[in-house]
Amino acid sequence: MSGGLRIAVAALIGSATVVGVSACAKPSEQPLPAPSSPSAATSMAVPDIDTVTDPDSGANVRLASGPALASVIDGPDGKPMVHKYVVQLPAGVGEQRLNVTQLIMPVTDAVAATEVLARGVNGTVLSNQPVTVDGNPGADFQIRFTSGSHTGVMFGRAVYTHTYSVQVLTLVETGNEMSALPLHTQAASTLRVSAHT
Repeated sequence: MSGGLRIAVAALIGSATVVGVSACAKPSEQPLPAPSSPSAATSMAVPDIDTVTDPDSGANVRLASGPALASVIDGPDGKPMVHKYVVQLPAGVGEQRLNVTQLIMPVTDAVAATEVLARGVNGTVLSNQPVTVDGNPGADFQIRFTSGSHTGVMFGRAVYTHTYSVQVLTLVETGNEMSALPLHTQAASTLRVSAHT
């Protein structure tokens, strides 16, 4: 993934601490279609799978490729605020990540939280649908974003517990969306959130 897209990804961290949002704008672009079969990912090799578990929240997911590089970002009070686990996709076309953020307040509208996330990365929401994962509200979304002269697409599943925002994200440069979509779909379908969070 290029440096310009990495800068936009860094903005995700600040947007991940979303607190109760209630408004939602209408998307102005069309989402990418879901792949019709696993063979829809013809231009990207099938990577190894790496199961990643966040020890604090208990959230786990199977990310495409591995091993995952883990890092922690401390909040203003010096306590860990964001745990992130990142793997590179084959051929360097993007990355997949698990972001776990301790919330300041519960999120009351997961779909509206996606709109806030999109604004945080100067993006446009392409699709945004509510989901439930292990009894917790969330959203499946696609966001097109621009950073400098680079454009990319973020596929995401965000789940909100009482104390955590858990995001599975697949970020790719424009032109690689269709080959990365099956990898994101696979990862999002494996996301589990611990009952104690």
